[in-house]
Amino acid sequence: DTWVGTEAILLDGTDAADSEAKTYEEKLRSLHEDVLPRCTDTGLPVFDLCLVGVGDDGHIGSLYPDRDEVLVDETGPWVLPVAIKSPPSITLSL
Repeated sequence: DTWVGTEAILLDGTDAADSEAKTYEEKLRSLHEDVLPRCTDTGLPVFDLCLVGVGDDGHIGSLYPDRDEVLVDETGPWVLPVAIKSPPSITLSL
């Protein structure tokens, strides 16, 4: 089953946040810019839609308060491991 006009990128489903982040970023970067446009100023991906979850402690999309890992600039990774909880998660950088 597919949705016409959509491109879903799936995680591998392991509890190894470092490798999940690396693999997911590779999948995103491999998409042509016609599918996943990049910001002309930063080169970061531009999403039409992003579904995020809310954790039991109130965090949203693996963005935790007072954490530095998501505050990388455009030269850093797009996808980062977050090892605050078990199992760890991944997040997109800002």
